[in-house]
Amino acid sequence: MVMFQVRKDGDEEKFMVHKEHVSHYCPVLNRAFNSSFVEGQTQSYNLDDIRPDAFRLFVQWLYTQKFYTLDEISLDGKEPTSEMAVTTMKLCQERDLNIIQVWLFAEKFIIPRLQNYAMNYFLKILQNQKIKHKGAYRSTHWIPYIYADERTTPDSPLRHLAIDTSLYSTSSSWANAHPDHFPHQMLMELASQTVLEPSNGYNQTNQYRHTRPDRNYLVVEDKLESKK
Repeated sequence: MVMFQVRKDGDEEKFMVHKEHVSHYCPVLNRAFNSSFVEGQTQSYNLDDIRPDAFRLFVQWLYTQKFYTLDEISLDGKEPTSEMAVTTMKLCQERDLNIIQVWLFAEKFIIPRLQNYAMNYFLKILQNQKIKHKGAYRSTHWIPYIYADERTTPDSPLRHLAIDTSLYSTSSSWANAHPDHFPHQMLMELASQTVLEPSNGYNQTNQYRHTRPDRNYLVVEDKLESKK
């Protein structure tokens, strides 16, 4: 067994995980636990950039290749300021940020299969909220997090998702009510990646169509993650 000491945002927890599972799916941690460095000597690893609740999803995935999060109640027709609505939205925000942290963790430790699982899981949540909440809740709280502290680069799939979510799935009323969800850098990238072209040729300028680069939010998976 190996131990992970996970601490972030005031939360701290220890996790004991079978070394064989970690070594099989994560080449970076495999090398660390089999090295002469402190991780190899102590068979422990300290993490300060992922919350325990998010790391718990990683542990679930290690053993089952899946993880599970809450399925919130519908906010359709609910008073946004009610205690139930406020609590539900907070739980949704925590859940969504946990998934984002799992994706970033998987990127850092070169686990592309987990990156893609987390991304597909999150995309289903984003699609489901359109039907479930009818605009009463939009998942945008996580966007500033991925831009802060250089956690992502301009070509990151998470940034592409943030831009597309803001552009295609976020109402103006939601954006106006939550301006802090849309950092300046993201808005600059959004503006630079969206183009308006005349829909009937350049002789007819009264109608325009919107174009943007084709998106693929998934990363390339290879055999690297299974090397020991």
